[in-house]
Amino acid sequence: MLWCCALVSVVLASFETTAEVEKVQLHHAQVHRTPEGATHGSFALQVHFQVADYPNIYFRIGAAFSNGDWRSFSGFAVDVLNPEDEPITLLVRVDDDFAADGHRHCRTGRISLPPRSQGTVVMPFRPAIPPGMRGGPPLLPGARTMETYGADIDWSHIVAFQLFLAKPPRARTLIVDNLRLLPPPDFKGIVDRYGQYAHGDWQGKVKSDEDFHRQREEEAAWLRATLP
Repeated sequence: MLWCCALVSVVLASFETTAEVEKVQLHHAQVHRTPEGATHGSFALQVHFQVADYPNIYFRIGAAFSNGDWRSFSGFAVDVLNPEDEPITLLVRVDDDFAADGHRHCRTGRISLPPRSQGTVVMPFRPAIPPGMRGGPPLLPGARTMETYGADIDWSHIVAFQLFLAKPPRARTLIVDNLRLLPPPDFKGIVDRYGQYAHGDWQGKVKSDEDFHRQREEEAAWLRATLP
């Protein structure tokens, strides 16, 4: 189910043209466009990460993207295909200053991609949990969320971001597409008439008054049989 938001996603890179690919800086990495794994348009980017400390593809403001004010957005998303037979840990780093060094002026997301898998991963920019709730709605339903760490950065002054691996023991390949910024989740209508999350489904979810009454009777019967 698509999430309804007041703002829309903004695509940062889709790799539909060679000119777009040429705007990406490569550090110990080789790339080429491929139709395999494409989710936005006809092409994705196959990235061959070489053996190095931090092989990466680097996107710099003014070249690979134009707007560095990301305050209105809730996260970064990328569609990823891992074609290899082993898991690969992907990292995404966002910098608010060119002096970023992995500790200062940057925030990083990290996730392990299962072998032979394809899906969307999301790096949240900040917690999205309203007061009184244990958790907020997903930034992108169906996507996997990265673990994030690093400095509290200035989201109004983003100068670069990169996708990288950390000290791979051998060359690894990933296919990425549809790099985009996500709007904040819309909290309107997230709870149904029974007080449940409205945009998901699970075993035991109450969908009608009959379900509610049946579960209440089953609980009462269990209590009578269990309690002295």
